[in-house]
Amino acid sequence: MQSHAETHQTAAMLEDAAQVIEATAKPLGGYRWRQVDGEAPELGALPLYLTVKHSNGGEAALRRIKSAVEARFGSDLVMALNDNNLTIMPIWLGKQYAVAHLIAQFRAQDPDLPVLGIGDSLSDIGFMHLCDFLVTPRGSQIAKSLGSLEK
Repeated sequence: MQSHAETHQTAAMLEDAAQVIEATAKPLGGYRWRQVDGEAPELGALPLYLTVKHSNGGEAALRRIKSAVEARFGSDLVMALNDNNLTIMPIWLGKQYAVAHLIAQFRAQDPDLPVLGIGDSLSDIGFMHLCDFLVTPRGSQIAKSLGSLEK
């Protein structure tokens, strides 16, 4: 769980990232973004992540936004670009942390319990590699990246 200081640091980083998005995306037009918040009883409202979409299906525009945010924040923020969606989140907010926690809980009760990881995005690989079996739909981003194996 984040401390009050870490919460404020995350909020400030996401605010700064939103400004980078605005400055980079405004000249491109056709984009929209929003901040997604959560809440923790001890800390109140927590900014969790930003999501950016481009109305023209413009992955090139989203790549420019992603590059601008990466230039400003380096590896302090994690970004996932999937077709027409760019997600920007703090490094501590990864599915792999939740999955690792759940696997530890379940394996404490049953050490031989098989774990099935299902995902479609390259950003899902972080948690999927913790699982015993991996499943991805045909045509997904993961499957497309493995396309050369189909031949």
